[in-house]
Amino acid sequence: MAESSANVSQARALRAGASALKRLIRQIGEVTSKQYEESGWVGDDYDGDDDPRDYVVLAGLVEGSLLRNFVSAGPKHREGFLRALTDLISTNADGSLPIFDVWDPIRNTEPAFKATQATSHTIQRAAT
Repeated sequence: MAESSANVSQARALRAGASALKRLIRQIGEVTSKQYEESGWVGDDYDGDDDPRDYVVLAGLVEGSLLRNFVSAGPKHREGFLRALTDLISTNADGSLPIFDVWDPIRNTEPAFKATQATSHTIQRAAT
């Protein structure tokens, strides 16, 4: 029974890590929408020089999220955050974006993680 409870706790931590990335994405969207609105910027007239986004503010949001959800988080939370970030980046590298409302990065990455029995320790070793 204790093992089952531990598995549930680990699964929740894994999903919480993935949800943290989703929250960051939503937060960035809200901040940039406000920045667009305040500047009077219209999406179709972007010429590359008039981008109203304050990337310093956005980088601060990303940095804070990384500190909370990767650096200071427990192993399963960190793994969930990393799996979501990896899924997002790899999908973008393929030329698309996930459909946010139905995006499930844990489900998407589960086959690879089950096949390799990856742990946060294995991930850390692979990164070095």
